[in-house]
Amino acid sequence: MSSAVRRLVIITGAGLSAESGLATFRDAGGIWSQYDLAEVCSYPGWRRHRAKVFEFYAKCKEEVLAAQPNSAHHCLARWQQKWGPQRVKLLTQNVDDLLERAGAERVMHLHGELTSLLCDNCYRKFDIGRGPVDPTRACPLCHEVEPVKPGVVMFGETSPGYHRLGAAVDGLEPEDILLVIGTSMQVIPVSRLVPAWRTGHALNWQVNPAPAEPVYFGWNVAASACDGLPQLEPMLSQLMSD
Repeated sequence: MSSAVRRLVIITGAGLSAESGLATFRDAGGIWSQYDLAEVCSYPGWRRHRAKVFEFYAKCKEEVLAAQPNSAHHCLARWQQKWGPQRVKLLTQNVDDLLERAGAERVMHLHGELTSLLCDNCYRKFDIGRGPVDPTRACPLCHEVEPVKPGVVMFGETSPGYHRLGAAVDGLEPEDILLVIGTSMQVIPVSRLVPAWRTGHALNWQVNPAPAEPVYFGWNVAASACDGLPQLEPMLSQLMSD
């Protein structure tokens, strides 16, 4: 191992929050099955069906507000508190705030978050916290209403967060640990998550009930996040203390 301090880079997908009762768009039930996703989850759909888009994301936020962080959220927050946010980087594809509510800091939301709105006119993003996803809310910068959209990245949009994702994975050193949790790797392919030189690296770890692209990982834990993370903890604690 080099003289550098070992870091832990964690990338989470929908599986992390599924155990808190939040369905993914691939699940058959819930509000996702009540809407045409091309209308409510795409940039062209938002331009044509603004009221329906706000209705949909308002319902999504109601579900998030009713949910509670699960043991996996708390585990990740505890690791970050133990080793510090400089060493433990948290990146999530989820738009909920369950990691923050569990106590995590500096979470990089790759696909935006339901706690914000974004003005498509002047690109001002502004926080709404636990407040409603209100279609009449004006941009605080340009004061327009119609260009304001939910602060999530829709299909057909470029995610600013992908630059941060690229920086995080490109900056990995051989001694760093890369942990991918609860993602099918269909929205963000494995090639964007695992640098080519780290394919099969012993410190690439995956936790997923059905591990995706397992050849890229040195340790695949076929379990939910809540069940799988405790299996990693003894080895992780030893490595992070070296």
